[in-house]
Amino acid sequence: MATGGKVPDGDFVGLRVFDIANPSQPREICQCRCGGMGVHRFTFDGRYAYISPEVEGYVGNIVMVLDRADPAYCHRA
Repeated sequence: MATGGKVPDGDFVGLRVFDIANPSQPREICQCRCGGMGVHRFTFDGRYAYISPEVEGYVGNIVMVLDRADPAYCHRA
């Protein structure tokens, strides 16, 4: 990474979810912030987002499951 593994000040770190019903004008609908360098891998099945974030207190590979039906899923943009 060009920043030496550090997130530049003001950059978003986490997962952003977009509505792409109109591909020429994607609209951010929510975001889920996380620590470290953010989410490294993810998959989404329409309801659940399976992500591999960096979370303080955990070392190595972890998986987090976010339920889109849960209001705590992410912060609305």
